[in-house]
Amino acid sequence: MTEKHPSKQWLTVGFETKNQIRLFIGERSKTQFDSGCKMFDLFLKDPFRFDEISFKNFYTGYLTIKVKEKYSNSDNEWRIILKRFKLMPDVHGESGANQTFCFCKDMFLDQELDNISQLRFILQQPSCNWKDFGIDDIKLKAVNMDQSIEALFYEWSKRSDKIKIKNFEVKKNKL
Repeated sequence: MTEKHPSKQWLTVGFETKNQIRLFIGERSKTQFDSGCKMFDLFLKDPFRFDEISFKNFYTGYLTIKVKEKYSNSDNEWRIILKRFKLMPDVHGESGANQTFCFCKDMFLDQELDNISQLRFILQQPSCNWKDFGIDDIKLKAVNMDQSIEALFYEWSKRSDKIKIKNFEVKKNKL
């Protein structure tokens, strides 16, 4: 969904996940009604800031993502960063069913993603055509903020004609 940034250096964020579970209405033992919803949580090994989420879809129609901060003053409440995003244009068809999606933080409803300790993915597939659905191969990435000062100046110099990093010369405007 978003263009990769080739000039940025990325770090992969480590996490643990629990199995995707189906959500039922009422008591599970008393009903056979499948709500068409699943959810699962990702637990980040260390509270972290991330800039990008990518994954491979497997017949999921809609996706909602919530986050929880480790050091928050909001009583550890869940915040929605992506709400009912349509992954398949037609939930009864094949389009988008096996596509890889990539979301950068600019696409999220809440872009303050510092000290995130947990993510919750809520998956929906309202069509009865697909008995199983989910998402796989999830990757969280963050921009590497620990680049050396030389690397940062070099990146900046490629965009500016006022500095030459190789010789560390500064061009002066003649008045």
